[in-house]
Amino acid sequence: MKRNYKLFLAAMALSASVSAQEFFDKVDYRGAFGTTDWSKPWANWTPAVTKYPGDAGYVAPAGLPANPTKVAITGKLDPGAGQVINWTNDKYYELSGLVEVMSGTLKIQEGTVIRGKAGLAAADKGTLLITKEAKLEAVGTAEKPIIFTSGEAPVMAGEAPTRNRGDWGGILLIGKAKLNIPAGSRQYEALPGITTAVYGGGASPDDMHSSGILKYVRIEFAGNNPSGISNSEINGLTLAGCGSGTKADYIQVSYSQDDSFEWFGGTTMHKYLIAFAGTDDDFDCDEGYRGKVQFALAVKHPAVFELTGTAASNGMELDNNTGLGGTSQVVPGINNPNPVTNVTFSNITMVGAIPAGGTATASLNATAATRFGAGVLMRTNNGSSVFNSIVTGYTVQLNLNHPKSDITPSVQTKADADSITIRNSIFGYGSGSSKFATSNIPTGLTGWGIKTWIVAGPATGVTGATGNDTSATTIPFKSGLYTGDAKGSIAGISFANVDYSLTEGAAYLTGASFEHPKLKMYLNGEVGTNDASETNLVMTVSPNPVAESAFISTYIANAGNLNLSIMDMKGNVVAELVNNFVSAGTIKTELNASQLVKGIYIARAVTGTTVKTVKLVVK
Repeated sequence: MKRNYKLFLAAMALSASVSAQEFFDKVDYRGAFGTTDWSKPWANWTPAVTKYPGDAGYVAPAGLPANPTKVAITGKLDPGAGQVINWTNDKYYELSGLVEVMSGTLKIQEGTVIRGKAGLAAADKGTLLITKEAKLEAVGTAEKPIIFTSGEAPVMAGEAPTRNRGDWGGILLIGKAKLNIPAGSRQYEALPGITTAVYGGGASPDDMHSSGILKYVRIEFAGNNPSGISNSEINGLTLAGCGSGTKADYIQVSYSQDDSFEWFGGTTMHKYLIAFAGTDDDFDCDEGYRGKVQFALAVKHPAVFELTGTAASNGMELDNNTGLGGTSQVVPGINNPNPVTNVTFSNITMVGAIPAGGTATASLNATAATRFGAGVLMRTNNGSSVFNSIVTGYTVQLNLNHPKSDITPSVQTKADADSITIRNSIFGYGSGSSKFATSNIPTGLTGWGIKTWIVAGPATGVTGATGNDTSATTIPFKSGLYTGDAKGSIAGISFANVDYSLTEGAAYLTGASFEHPKLKMYLNGEVGTNDASETNLVMTVSPNPVAESAFISTYIANAGNLNLSIMDMKGNVVAELVNNFVSAGTIKTELNASQLVKGIYIARAVTGTTVKTVKLVVK
């Protein structure tokens, strides 16, 4: 179908009159908390000993039915379009096998408990899958959260656990949003052959698609591997191609056998997430995920870590999808994928297993010392950014890792162009000089120093201090450490009394900033123009009569770096190019707009401190 393109200069400056439309809440503190712990009372740091419905001696929380009855759930749930299945808190629900919600809405009442049936073989353990044509509405309250957990019995504190990672599958939301793989859709790897587990919108993506709403939900002891394929566990919460209509806030994932949270493409936005004692990564982003996350906490357990192959247990792991095939890790057509994985994090606290004053080798057992990775790992030319955050307790707090030289542009190039941005963040205790690391720095960037960049800003474009603190030896949490011997077993380490909010008067209660353009992306409305300081930055749209499309072109006549981002009207980055090519001494980026789906976009070009924006309507 032929598309017409109209281009408008967005002449309005950013103003307070539309600030209510911004996603990020402007707070003074850095990290997930100020002096108030928002995880109370709904989060649970001792799920192995908690008694749930069906356990001997269970006592219902105030306001909930005293003796919920068990309802067994398995197979397909298909009430029909527009219909509702109600799970209520006077019952508890026991899952076995793959439970697929095929249509309608699964609505779960506040305070309801859902358990994976105990004693099953891996192929038969329960998993909840919400298909593309269905929704999950699981809205708890702070006093009555909805709980998904193991069906195994609790144990007394200090005893060997009977509840373990992988006791059941997890929650998998399948959406219709855009992915950056050639087909636009993909089979979820942990469920091969399950047609309802094909995620992404294919040729007709919908970045605003909704898979439902989750609020005040706990997910415990998930991560089963039903297929038996190596490294194919289900995550605690998987958002696979989910659009921005999907909401998930106030979610705690604990003791997941794989990642706590993983996003495959999509455009969801989240606040108040907790990843606790996950085996692999806490926040894993792949395949063109372009969301936003604010106020999130990730806590590693010193006795819980990845043991499979060469994988390491990271905090954030930010990738595209260039590892899907081939010895070079480059998949045809997606070496520079569209859209690139581009997540904006703000007010995140990442707590590794190493205590203040310790090192991995001295503080952890010999195996654990080699299995924990980086607090923040950025790879394969993703373009994500971190603001106003605290990362501590890892051997390496931040690692820009470029594993293959034929993947371009590198994360180092993007950092140097300020396409990857780290601002106003704290990189705390760990292992001294190893706080920051680079791997396989590409040709042409030899000598590029991450320590210089993280402290002083990229070599081009941003000068002076970035507001980052790289010298912290302690973080003033109220009581954020575990108790017990870090070299011991899971049962001998307790998180019962943790509080990761900051002490009164702590330095990190100030210093946050929300002035960077990446934090000023509105939920709706236009982005303003600021080009007073640069006259040789040009942005144009020119027709292409062969493709009957349009090219969005930007260029600068002087040396430097140039970043072109295309954002939807929710502020999600749907495409990005950095220093696309050089012609006659001029740096250019050029994007064929025919790959965009119908809608309204903002094209944003940045060089140095100069920003130019235009509004693009695709009909």
